[in-house]
Amino acid sequence: MSEFQRILVLVGDPNEVTTRGGQPFFLLKAGKEMNFLHSGLALKPEKLRAYRYTWNLFSLITKGEKGGFQYSKAFLNKLIKQVNLGEEAVEFISYFPLLPPGEWKSNWRVNYYIDATLKQNFEEYGLSNNVGEKVKEDALRQELENYKFAERIICRSRWAAASVVNKYGIHSNKVHFVLPGSSVDEKLIDKIKPNNYPPLQPLRLGFIGKDWQRKRLPFLLQVAESLKSKKTAVEVVVIGSDCDSLPKSSLINCVGFIDKHKQMYNFMKLVQSFHFGCLFSSAEGQGQSILEC
Repeated sequence: MSEFQRILVLVGDPNEVTTRGGQPFFLLKAGKEMNFLHSGLALKPEKLRAYRYTWNLFSLITKGEKGGFQYSKAFLNKLIKQVNLGEEAVEFISYFPLLPPGEWKSNWRVNYYIDATLKQNFEEYGLSNNVGEKVKEDALRQELENYKFAERIICRSRWAAASVVNKYGIHSNKVHFVLPGSSVDEKLIDKIKPNNYPPLQPLRLGFIGKDWQRKRLPFLLQVAESLKSKKTAVEVVVIGSDCDSLPKSSLINCVGFIDKHKQMYNFMKLVQSFHFGCLFSSAEGQGQSILEC
């Protein structure tokens, strides 16, 4: 273990398997087993929900804007104060470009592990419409400063790495691409019998994700409808989305949320039953569901 306590940090709690599709949870788990990570900060943004309303009201009155609370200094400072970092030397592995916030202590090191830059979030993911201009400008300025002072920026996609170098002007020697592993338990793989391709009746198109609009489930349904019109029996198996919010279609087989911590074997068997894992996102930092497939 380094003389620095190596800590995982993100907007959320990496100790919970439900956070961000489970990837931080499994990274933390593996990191602890390898004596690489010491712990993960249990940050609870949901506890600041009431404060968010107050912040939005104040922003609307004083700036004529609202939105972008999760990128604001007020939010990030309150969020990090939920934990006591003490005075020990800390090396952060940060999932979020604006964490840790504020002025960094002299005995802190920071490495970023990101799937997309804020520029990509605002421009490619279309989040800009929900963020006030002043908050967005401040966030982008702070993100650039953080990248300058960070030891390295590790990206989970080449797309993000190119953004850090080309859009932020960070030297490529400091920017790295490391494809993440899938959020599955490798110890279960040997216990799951090989799946000799089942008959293509029906053809099972798999879809995994909560944000089904961005991941373009409607387009996948168009593909399925086209196959159906050609006399191909087909169903779209949807994992992770709120079933009540989905488009109405007789071709959808919605499974809903699966707790990977308690139902990992069931999750892996279900994914194994897909003939094709499908992801047609309008913007995608890494494609976690494809890694799982």
